[in-house]
Amino acid sequence: MSNEVITCFNAVECTYKDCVMYSEEIDMCKLEYLKGKPVAKTSTAPKTVTPKTVEPEAQTTLGGSRLISSLKVGDKSTKDAKINVKGTIKYDPEENTTPSGKTVTNLVINDGTGDLKLAFWGKNSAEPLEYAKGDEVFIENVFVINEPYKDVAQASAGNYYKMCKLN
Repeated sequence: MSNEVITCFNAVECTYKDCVMYSEEIDMCKLEYLKGKPVAKTSTAPKTVTPKTVEPEAQTTLGGSRLISSLKVGDKSTKDAKINVKGTIKYDPEENTTPSGKTVTNLVINDGTGDLKLAFWGKNSAEPLEYAKGDEVFIENVFVINEPYKDVAQASAGNYYKMCKLN
């Protein structure tokens, strides 16, 4: 720090030591720094500040939906954090009946980061049959992410999902 007298931002003479605009990090008056004027000569070199390097987070969302590659087993939609996905249907939806008599429709979508197999059970099994291979869909409020099967992520749509065609 210098005791050199300078004319500060408000045209008042002061020293760096008591300047209200003095910044210890850059060892000079902030206004002088912003103006680009030469730094007053001091007995020590100005301090340097090393910016923190922050690693960019992996992208997990795109356009209001989660990327399939970011889904983790056990993720569940909640009132405050819904799981929304979008992608292109890879195969025509397939309806099956389980040995216990329940109906399930399976739909596989791809968003460019991976595949997701969605299961629509019972009364919800009819709607996916309205869509076809190549349709781009948005599915809001996917209920729960299940264990992958043959390296394909799986999810249950649940009772409160909404689905719409984007193309």
